[in-house]
Amino acid sequence: MEHVKKRRSIRRFKSDHLPDEYIQKIIEVARWAPSGFNSQPWDFVVIKKENLRKKIVDIILNSHAVSAKAREAKAEYNSALSPLERLAKRTKFNPGTFLNAPVYIILYGDTRARIALPPGLDKGPEEKYLHIFKASLANAFMYMHLAASSLGLAAQWWTDVAFEPAHSNIKKLLGIPNELIAFDMIVLGYPDAVPRPKLLRPLEKIVEEVHDFGKRTKAWTIGQHRREER
Repeated sequence: MEHVKKRRSIRRFKSDHLPDEYIQKIIEVARWAPSGFNSQPWDFVVIKKENLRKKIVDIILNSHAVSAKAREAKAEYNSALSPLERLAKRTKFNPGTFLNAPVYIILYGDTRARIALPPGLDKGPEEKYLHIFKASLANAFMYMHLAASSLGLAAQWWTDVAFEPAHSNIKKLLGIPNELIAFDMIVLGYPDAVPRPKLLRPLEKIVEEVHDFGKRTKAWTIGQHRREER
């Protein structure tokens, strides 16, 4: 229980070198994750070169700019916004939150692993296959976070690598085959900040009050991002 509580998303990193041994341990743990029909659809792309990490940050920045323009092009985007929505709109992406981290690992899913599924699923409904595929990758990704935490490292996840146009541009940069789909990127390094206490839903009310708690935790999360980016 203490190990699970210790795992937190930390967004400030020291630039200190990360031993290759740590990276190997994190990947070794992740490859033991459960996957649908033991299909093990994962590949791990480790980015340590500073010039490549900077290019990935640039791609993500450009992707944010494209998304912002698309949102602003919609009339409803500038309509009556709630205070939280206005806060989110003003909060700009800050690459400094992970630019110093010495290692990025992008978890890719290999769609060719579908061949490992039993008859009916190997060529069955796409929606059902994708659910198994993504759930398997999510398991491996969480194992990576727990492994990093056990080594005393800070870890942060970035979903931008899974969405266009960043997804295609990063694959092109790294020479990733078409059959591989990015699930998420984990940013690794030594922590340069202490996370604030986590806001959790009360156990006895975990089914009730979903709507009210959703609004509270949204405010907490946005506030947490703004504090860490200062």
